[in-house]
This record gives sequence, C-alpha cells and structure tokens, in this order.
Amino acid sequence: MMIKRVFRSGLIGARIIKTGIAVFLTSMICLTLNLPAIFAVVTAIVTIEPTAYDSLRKGLIRLPASGLGAMFAVFNVYIWGEAAISYTLAAVLTIFSCQILRLQAGTLVATLTAVAMIPDIQEPYLLSFLTRLSTTTIGLVVSATVNFFILPPKYTPMISKHLQTSFRQASHVIHETTDRIFTRKNSDYPTLSETYIEFRRSIEKINDLALFQEKEWHYHTVKRSELKRFNHLKEIITSMQKVVLHLGNLQYLHKPIYLNDEEQKTVEEVVLLLSTMMEDPNKSFSDYDYYVMNDLNHHLQFAYQQKINPQDHHYFSDRTVLFYELLSLHDALEELHEAITHMETIDKDFNVKNVKNK
Repeated sequence: MMIKRVFRSGLIGARIIKTGIAVFLTSMICLTLNLPAIFAVVTAIVTIEPTAYDSLRKGLIRLPASGLGAMFAVFNVYIWGEAAISYTLAAVLTIFSCQILRLQAGTLVATLTAVAMIPDIQEPYLLSFLTRLSTTTIGLVVSATVNFFILPPKYTPMISKHLQTSFRQASHVIHETTDRIFTRKNSDYPTLSETYIEFRRSIEKINDLALFQEKEWHYHTVKRSELKRFNHLKEIITSMQKVVLHLGNLQYLHKPIYLNDEEQKTVEEVVLLLSTMMEDPNKSFSDYDYYVMNDLNHHLQFAYQQKINPQDHHYFSDRTVLFYELLSLHDALEELHEAITHMETIDKDFNVKNVKNK
C-alpha cells in the first residue's frame, strides 16, 4: 500500500524508475564481464532522455563523442602522466572537438569520460582506451534500450493539467496588464511583469511537452482517437500562444493612455469579459458579449481615423493598439473555445464507444 501511495503521489516518476533500471542493468553487465562499472553507470545516468526519439538520436552522437574523450585522455596521460595539464587538455580538447564536429549533444558525456578515466589509465594504453570506450558504450546502449522499451512517457495528461493552470494564469495577467497600462506614468520604462513572464514560460513548457509527445510517437504506435485528441490539444496550445503574443504586446505600452468615459467603460467591460472567459474557456460567448466587443470595434475604427502627431512617426497610437490587442485576444479566445468544444466531443464519443464495447 505504501509503495502504491508513493507512485500515485508522483514522488517517484517514470524517469526515476528507468534510471534505476538502467543503472542496475549496466552495473550488472559490467561486473559480469569484469569491467569497471563506474564509467558505464555515470553514462547511463546522464543519458536518460525525456523521449525514446531523443535517447536514440543523442545516443548516436554520444558514442563517437565518448570515443574522442577517451582518446584525448589516453593521449595526454601518455604525454604528461597524471598531471593537472592532462586533466585540463583532455577536457578542453574534448569540448573543442565536439563543437567542431557538431557533437554538442555528447559533450557532457565525452568530457566526463575524458577526465574520469585519467586516474585509472595504465599501460598498455590501447587496452585502457578500449576498456573505457566499451564501458561507456554499454552505458549508452543500456540507457537507450531502457528508455525505448520501458514505461514510454505519455505527455498528454500532463499537457491537459498544465493548460488548466495556464487558463487561470492568463485571466490574472489580463487584469494585471490593463491595470498597469492605466496606472503607468510617462517616465515608466516598458518592462514585462513577473506574472506575465511566468505565464509565458508555462506555455513554452506546455509546447515542449507537446513536442516530446510527437517525438515519442515516432517509435511507438498510437490510437487514432488519441492522436485526434492530441491534435485538438495542439490547437488549444496554438490559441494560448496567441494569447501570450497579444498580452505581450500590451505589456510594452509604456505611455499613459487617456480614454473618454465611454471608451473607459467599454474597455473595463471587455477586460472583465476576457478574464472571465479565459478562466473558464468552456463557457460560450453570449449575445451581450458580442455586443460589447462590437462596441470596442467601433472605438477602434474611430481611433484609427484620428490623426496622429506627425512628429511621432507612428501609424498606430497606443490607444489604437490597446483596442486592437483586446479584440485580438477575443478572437484567440473564440478559437480556444472552439478547440476545447471539439475535444470534448471526441471524449464523449470515445466514452460512448467504451460503454457499448463493455
């Protein structure tokens, strides 16, 4: 029971389990073959990747890179013995060679191999080189194999969970951004708020998870329904990236914006509408919501027709940009709502099929 609770709590994830399995298998193989296990174990630990795709791709890079590291270690020990210059040159030459040969993904493993094997290098040097290279190869092969076959990661649930959090973040950022605009002084320099930066990073993380999932499916089969649902998740992510973009544009409005009473009232209603819809994107827009947005559109058209100070050399005033970005946020939210609705329809159809099959 205790073990099940630990797994369910998320304290021990798939990556920790896979690392443990890789270390066990690697050390067992090396000890069975009477080879030093330390280099292989270190290699196995640092080469567990988020996806099988990355594990295989980077493994093909790390193998020759590790060979370079071992070669430079043996060469410098042969010339200088175990001295400070040997450690320095082995590390520097390994890093430099990996950069020149475009083996950047293997730089860490290669450098660790180079400096860690120096104290144990003995004559014959060729045998030391082959021994260290073989142990490193064992670590790479075992970690890649474990990563490929054992507990393949599923990022879709994580994406859905993070998206729910990002909706609430966006709702807060919308309020905070407009408050900053109307309270900003003329001398204020445009800076990004910490809340917005955190929100942007969360969307970037979600996008990374989506890329990981796509890479993982290069080598594993996927159900059609799961792929269809994932495509709608990508549409949601795209809509959220648009929200990040338009909120970012509002963050850079650095001059005070003066609105008349009617414009101020409309903007306040729009901000309340957008933040409410962002917090619960499942909710549909009402007729009154469209009326408010249409009112904002009229203000945008009127503001755009007004002349701008020719000394500013700008085609859009900050007031025009404010109206435009709020309207663009509304468009992004409509796309978001549509994508979520489609995904919920897929989930309902999938659940109905499961019930019928039972």
